[in-house]
Amino acid sequence: MDWSWVERNWDSLRHDVVERWNAVTSEDLTSIAGNRNRFVEMLQHRYEMGRQAAEAAADDWARRMRDPRKRQAALTVGGALLLIGAAFAGYMLFQNMCRRRELEHRESRLDEEVASTMDASDPIARY
Repeated sequence: MDWSWVERNWDSLRHDVVERWNAVTSEDLTSIAGNRNRFVEMLQHRYEMGRQAAEAAADDWARRMRDPRKRQAALTVGGALLLIGAAFAGYMLFQNMCRRRELEHRESRLDEEVASTMDASDPIARY
């Protein structure tokens, strides 16, 4: 695979690298700078891959990024997964908020019941 295209377009591909391999750091991206050997070494290190597996993964990714249709499909799937994840996180936050409000409401009702059953003239009940 000819990596010259990746080297020339590295700045625009950085986001795609992180979308595909989320363990990649910004320092990794800066040090790789489109260099295939550094890219493969990073895959080996971050994902504990053998050299051949890392080379195959890197070349497959580069081929997909070079083909506009495959790149768009990869980005669409990645974007869809991000949207699904964000929607799920929002749903979970909403559920948590509803549960918290319900518990607070129950607690206030219990406090009111306890207060209404207490005899104000009983000195022990006040404590």
